Amino acid sequence: MAKKKKSIWNCIFVKLLKKWILLERENRKLRKLVSHDPLTGALSREEFKERVEYFLSLSKRFSKNKAQKCFSIVFIDIDKFKDVNDTYGHQAGDNILTNFTNFLKDQLRESDLVGRISGDEFVLFLEEDDLESGKKVMKKIQSILSLSLMS
Repeated sequence: MAKKKKSIWNCIFVKLLKKWILLERENRKLRKLVSHDPLTGALSREEFKERVEYFLSLSKRFSKNKAQKCFSIVFIDIDKFKDVNDTYGHQAGDNILTNFTNFLKDQLRESDLVGRISGDEFVLFLEEDDLESGKKVMKKIQSILSLSLMS
């Protein structure tokens, strides 16, 4: 009889564990949906805002005895994006948004943030040692984009 009870409890435990694992997977998917733009993979507006606020609170706390950290917040808007959607269709527009996001991520460090705040508007958060570093990064991005638009 004791073996049968133990066997039943083992079955219950295994079923609960399986349910918990499935629930955890679904929760992870939901967190990703909330925190990232499903099309581009960039951070959502809210997630971007939360991460910047967190960085600023850490920066205040740890910079009291040290030199303050610099950062840049850059807003980027894709000009004439509506024309692309109207002329070539939304699939072409989606491809541009996805490729543009990947391009931005490739140009930045892992610690920098890329957020999509609306249709064709993006925001970057660049943690820098000095303000000139942010300018250099943006000049590099502008230069690459200018060259690709000319060709």
